[in-house]
Amino acid sequence: MGTHWIRVFRKLSQNLSVRAGAYCLVAISVALLAVVIAPYVPDEMADILGSDAVDHILTIVASSMLVVVTFSLSTLIASYSVAGSSAPSRATSLILQDRTAQNALSTFLGAFIFSIVALVALSTSYYGPKGRVILFVTTVIMLIAVIWTIIKWIGRLSGIGKLANVIEEIETTTKKSIRSHPGFFLKQENTEDQTSDKSLVIESNKAGFIQTIDIKNLSELVDAGRLNICIDVHTGEFVYPKMPLAQVTGAQLPLKKTLDKIQNCFVIDKSRTFEDDPRFGFIVLSEIASHALSPGVNDLGTAIEILGSQVRLISEISRIYSEGQDQWWSKALTLRQIRPDEVVDDAFHAISRDGAAFAEVGIFLQKSLRGIHSYPEFLRPAIEAARKNLYHCQQAMKDPTDFDRVERASRWIDAASAYLTSRN
Repeated sequence: MGTHWIRVFRKLSQNLSVRAGAYCLVAISVALLAVVIAPYVPDEMADILGSDAVDHILTIVASSMLVVVTFSLSTLIASYSVAGSSAPSRATSLILQDRTAQNALSTFLGAFIFSIVALVALSTSYYGPKGRVILFVTTVIMLIAVIWTIIKWIGRLSGIGKLANVIEEIETTTKKSIRSHPGFFLKQENTEDQTSDKSLVIESNKAGFIQTIDIKNLSELVDAGRLNICIDVHTGEFVYPKMPLAQVTGAQLPLKKTLDKIQNCFVIDKSRTFEDDPRFGFIVLSEIASHALSPGVNDLGTAIEILGSQVRLISEISRIYSEGQDQWWSKALTLRQIRPDEVVDDAFHAISRDGAAFAEVGIFLQKSLRGIHSYPEFLRPAIEAARKNLYHCQQAMKDPTDFDRVERASRWIDAASAYLTSRN
């Protein structure tokens, strides 16, 4: 399956109305197709189960599921509102994409539609005695599914909408994005022959954020046309019309049809997404921390919790650096690397600036930077970020003893700087 269709399927699967509609179609199909299997039901079973019991069960389900759907939807909206008051809007978008919540709503709605369609069919004598057996069996299966979904939904309600849950969701999603795109973090040397003087630039045709770069399709185009492509942007970057996206070189430049295909590999839209944009997760987590550190909130604990999340995510990137990655795409395709200093800036700069007046935040930030400085690629960015944090704290703290505490936590900088100098 191509990257384009994977992206389309992902967007559809995250849409609540699409998922609910799919469940409803399945429910209608199951309710109406019971007569197809009816001829295979033994006569003895039809005599035993072909009673009016299924009518009463369906009536109960139909009358109760609509209430459950309404309650569940109102709970989801209330949770979204609560989370929206304590976190930026970009952070709360994952709540509406929560699969447990979507599956629960879709299951309850599907059970309601199934019951209504089955009751209407029963009133028109659509089912014979054997058809009622199949309907009874499917109704029992549906009830088991509803009961199991309710149990999961009750467990989910205890955490949905809470800020801690939102942070955990963002961290988990960002971790998946990092693991799915290890090539974005590795420096790549293009070893292909680029002595040709024929080259051209692929430009953006609209303004927006790059949501996805179709690496697989670009690799195929490169190999098919004997081209070299150097990508100048990365996912999440804001582009505008005529901005260069990639450089194309080759002995023979491609036709316009091929150039259009190359340009279409860069998916540009109004907003950033978490799935193919690893840096976006770091930025949104920092935004939550900045919101928590605002004068009207003063939630230092949330900022400290997010610093821990940032360190864990950077550890994932460090694992990519240490383990390496087999290059599955064409060697004639060069990706733009997400540099370690960019990651550190996304993760810590806003917290360092907005939390500079709080000794607790400054101390934990120094500990966090000390934790990542042991990764070779993050040594220099960690030292620079720690020094910036000391400067911010010195400017913002009114109590000298608070700054002394942060300064004591930053004593690792001198030893790390000496090691960096000796290594160079």
